[in-house]
Amino acid sequence: MPKWFGYKIEQFGKRFDAAVTMEGGLVLNNILNYAGTDGEYLILNSGSVSYRTVANVKTDIGNATASASGLVELATTIETGTGTDATKAVTPDGLIDGYRGSTNVTTLGTISTGTWNGTAIAHAYIGTDAIETDNIADAQVTVAKLHADAVQTSSESFADNDTSVMTSAAIDDRINTGDAAIASDTLTLTNKTFDANGTGNSLSNVEVADLAAAAIQTSGESFADNDTSLMTSAAIDDRINAAVFTPNYSLVSASGTVTTSTTDGVANAVVIPYDTEQLVSSTNTVILTGSSGLTGISASAYAWYSETQGDWEYQWNVMTNTNIVNNRILVGVKLQRGTHDGSTMTWADYDPSTSFIYDRGNSTVRKGSTTNQTLVTQGGTQYYWRLVVWKEAASNASMNAITVVTGVSLIAKQIS
Repeated sequence: MPKWFGYKIEQFGKRFDAAVTMEGGLVLNNILNYAGTDGEYLILNSGSVSYRTVANVKTDIGNATASASGLVELATTIETGTGTDATKAVTPDGLIDGYRGSTNVTTLGTISTGTWNGTAIAHAYIGTDAIETDNIADAQVTVAKLHADAVQTSSESFADNDTSVMTSAAIDDRINTGDAAIASDTLTLTNKTFDANGTGNSLSNVEVADLAAAAIQTSGESFADNDTSLMTSAAIDDRINAAVFTPNYSLVSASGTVTTSTTDGVANAVVIPYDTEQLVSSTNTVILTGSSGLTGISASAYAWYSETQGDWEYQWNVMTNTNIVNNRILVGVKLQRGTHDGSTMTWADYDPSTSFIYDRGNSTVRKGSTTNQTLVTQGGTQYYWRLVVWKEAASNASMNAITVVTGVSLIAKQIS
């Protein structure tokens, strides 16, 4: 093997064709800074000099990892934005250019999710009218959160406007002051005194229906004598009519006569034929059944009745004559009350009502009369009335009594 014993090897363009051993040491300058035309590099490997291509060098060194040094390749802007390569390094310039277009970072638009953990956002950075009611949690707005100009409290003077609301205390104060000018609202006032004669006050449009039941008397109620209630016109009219009774009467006479039986005793009584009204009131309700009586009701002739309920007064006068002169006769007269069952009238004596005529005839002077009166009540049961006359006794068995037209009368008058 040839050996070199010189001091320096100057520039030359030759190469040794055989191995050369250099003793005394070998200094190689600028070896790594030179790349041949074929892209080869000289490499000292365990005391030997060899050459390697770029690909060989990269393979020999290897790529850098999180745990080992090695070659590092710089990532492009697109690779920085997508973030899909695990071996390339990101430069500061690539970072600022790449993250703006990355889908992993939102740089513009609205943050739709997440929890805000930063400091409170200053008022200046909140847009005008940006917060609406649906952005506020339920039951979170208190009176204290309202603007001072938006609420009226009890400690403030009332302001009539549409730009503020009132607290309950303020409303109560407003009502209690009595100065509220409320035209259409309905208020329920408890334990309040309204002075209708106060300055500026007036009470109008009060109807009967607005009054308390205890403060008004109507026609459907019984009269109450007090100073705590008023009366309707109908109630007043009823009261006047009750206090100043409307006349209801009839003066009745008989157009014909009736003759008693010659047989003694009340069992043989005959009905006095009252059938003519001589004088009646404008509101008369007395009805005469006449000679025909009530339709379909037997034994109802020559009676009278009224359907108007109340108390009545009956006054009557009965005059009789006799059929025989110069004899004595006793004649009885009484009132009877009847009811019917729809077909037959049933009569009963109404006591006390009996009176007698004693006639002691002498030639043509043989007339006598009796007058009597009584009070009756017409209530829910309809009553009918009649007067009967009979021969009680006589000095002559064939003697009887005959009513006199001009001396027979009846007054039926309602008194309450």
